[in-house]
Amino acid sequence: MTRMNTIRCLSLVGILAATTYSSLAHAQEFSVILLDRTGSMSEVTARDANNNPIATRWTDAMDAAGSLVVADRDDAVANQTGRAYAIWDFRVFDAQTTAEQVWPLVAGDCTAGTTFVSINAGTNNYCNFPATAGPYNALRTRLLGYKTDVNRTPDPNFFGRTPLAHALCRTLDQVGLTIAGGSTRQTITLESDGLENESPAGSICGNSADNSTNLAFVGNDAFTFVKGQQDWELSGRGGTTGVNQLPGGSWEARIVRRALRLNNANTGSAVTGNVIAVNELAATNIAWRVDAHYRKCASGVLPCADGGQLTTLAAPQQFVFSAPVSASNNGSDGPPAAARTFAFTSGATTAAAVAVTPTRSISTAELNLFRNLASSNFPSKNGGASRAKFRQIVVVEGQMFGKVHVIPGDVDDSGCTDQADLSIVMQKGVFLQRAELPCEICTRADLSRDGWVNEADRAVVINNWGAHTTQPCRPGPKPAL
Repeated sequence: MTRMNTIRCLSLVGILAATTYSSLAHAQEFSVILLDRTGSMSEVTARDANNNPIATRWTDAMDAAGSLVVADRDDAVANQTGRAYAIWDFRVFDAQTTAEQVWPLVAGDCTAGTTFVSINAGTNNYCNFPATAGPYNALRTRLLGYKTDVNRTPDPNFFGRTPLAHALCRTLDQVGLTIAGGSTRQTITLESDGLENESPAGSICGNSADNSTNLAFVGNDAFTFVKGQQDWELSGRGGTTGVNQLPGGSWEARIVRRALRLNNANTGSAVTGNVIAVNELAATNIAWRVDAHYRKCASGVLPCADGGQLTTLAAPQQFVFSAPVSASNNGSDGPPAAARTFAFTSGATTAAAVAVTPTRSISTAELNLFRNLASSNFPSKNGGASRAKFRQIVVVEGQMFGKVHVIPGDVDDSGCTDQADLSIVMQKGVFLQRAELPCEICTRADLSRDGWVNEADRAVVINNWGAHTTQPCRPGPKPAL
């Protein structure tokens, strides 16, 4: 957003107050769901027994975002909290070069009982939800529909085109406009596999040419913002003078600068270009909820090598490769290499065995940025940090989700698929959760084996209602799908 447009928006505060202030006041929180729609999000994350793909990073992201919407729903009903929602996505394809609004575009996009709120001459729209469950359920249904919507699913032919820095800056600008209308809380929910490599030239928040030079930040899995130093050690500092090695600051630092100063009267380049002061406090109440989607590879090859070595995994192991290992593609989110098979060696290393270091598909710097934004370590006024959430949606090389049961749908392995199994799938803390440890019951309830406990697993139970071994089975009335 240009400085002229920003000033124009701020000059419209009086108009906003007259036309939408009542709606803004009702929505205690404005929430933007920001979806990474770049090519790498199409990577397969789960396959069935016949090796057919049944989940991708994109479908995982829709399940993850939907689970947060349901958590918001429960909070809204319990605490009578008003929220307004918008969905944006980002990629570089055709005319799109950054984040753009997906929903709502017009008043008719908001479901019955909700209010359409338009800010900045209709370029920043929201649906304002009352504290009832219906609109939240409809929003989650919309996200689930994006799994197969040809107009929303990522194009696997366009890799290496991720405008992450610019998309985050643009989203912050849009969320910031709600402050002028009287909103006191803002939330950004980000679903992404990271990798900044193609923000537009001249982006106010930089691009991959402005990657951080601070080795502690880019190479330390335990990094937290060093608030006692300028730029909180995000940009890298040169010599004993503490001069920033990147004159404008790293793109990671610029994101933090913008988020810290979201309701500053000057949200233009001067704010983004100013170094973060020692122990600088946030000027607004923003919360980040970030789901980082990535893959771990013990074999050290694509699609994981782009993120660099993962020293926190187990020590390097010996593998025998069935095909030569390709070189990394220098940080772009390129397509996976051709399929390879790997085998552990036993005992001494053979001539064909190669020592490898485990890797992951996302860089340490990306994880550090996401983790710090979505933690209590990121300052926010009036309890914003209490709304923050960081999750790692991880696929391990060769991983199979779920569990095979003797009787299909028999989650508790009682010998009968019945109401007890349905109750397990639908119970709070299991339904809509990731099917991984430490939630052992979640792994048992992932009957579709796509990595989530969701409607697909409920359908497996119902479609196999009454299935049993030789012992008696009285499942009761069959529920509707």
